[in-house]
Amino acid sequence: MMRKLRRSRGTSIAELGPTLFMLFIVFAFPLAALASIGVKYIFLLNAAKQAADAGSRCKFWNSGRGPSQNSVVQTVLAMAQKGVSSFSGVTMIGFPQISVFEGDPPEYRPRQLDMRTLPLAAPNTQAVFTLQVGIRAKLDPLIANGGYFVPIPGLNAPIETSAQSSVVLESPTAVTDQN
Repeated sequence: MMRKLRRSRGTSIAELGPTLFMLFIVFAFPLAALASIGVKYIFLLNAAKQAADAGSRCKFWNSGRGPSQNSVVQTVLAMAQKGVSSFSGVTMIGFPQISVFEGDPPEYRPRQLDMRTLPLAAPNTQAVFTLQVGIRAKLDPLIANGGYFVPIPGLNAPIETSAQSSVVLESPTAVTDQN
């Protein structure tokens, strides 16, 4: 008797579905989760840049001269909170760190000014002042840990990070004004 042998041609089509599913679970999902953390970090960096930019345009350091003129400290805090809260999955930790440097950081090593002594007692009208804003935040993952797996920050657990931005003060009187 003659037996008919089966062809193995259809088996590859039957195995394609489970193979693609495994590739998605192993490669595509973690890549998408880490990409979402990257996008949220860009949002955090943008919030720091907007806060530094808005603070650099203020004319006063600690207290404004009326409701339309905010100080650097008030403006940076308001803009950082506004920028971070406009994106889901980004939560600010504490208050923004505000630093002032005498000099322009890209060229040489600047001298950081003591925040307790601002405004300066002896203003240097020729100096260039740089405002640096740093924001610490918690970035939530694409899918939070349901308790089934080991928490991996950035993949299935929140990750804490910080972003900072520096801009040149447009009005040096914010640092040198005594009133």
